[in-house]
Amino acid sequence: MDFTSLINDYGAAGLFLVSFLGATILPFSSEAALLAALVSGMDSWSALIVSSAGNCLACTVNYAMGFAGGRFTYKILLTRRGKLVNRIYIKFKTLSLLLSWMPVLGDFFTIVAGLFRYPFYRFMLIVFSVRIGRYVILMWMTGYF
Repeated sequence: MDFTSLINDYGAAGLFLVSFLGATILPFSSEAALLAALVSGMDSWSALIVSSAGNCLACTVNYAMGFAGGRFTYKILLTRRGKLVNRIYIKFKTLSLLLSWMPVLGDFFTIVAGLFRYPFYRFMLIVFSVRIGRYVILMWMTGYF
């Protein structure tokens, strides 16, 4: 089942799930899911809120996973992308979180922030702002906002 049929069949719950999975290291596109929801007739504000909630919740889970550490987190960070993100994060800390909206690399930044105990309130402010801002820009560029 592709995410378009998931959104068509389950509406907001499907969009939430795909948006959540899109903010993990799994290969899902929350942006494409948001556009699919809008094209299928979902209200713009509802789609924005549901997508943002799912995506930001997953970022919080990533942060918690990094904060908790553990073997799974270290396995993720030992990948080629994980090592790259780790080096960038150590060098730029707060600025690197501004890149957390990026596909693939951004998810690693949220894990590393937890691993290095970045203050959670700052994490939320930066990461949630850029993640939601990305959706707003996408909606504006496609004429849905």
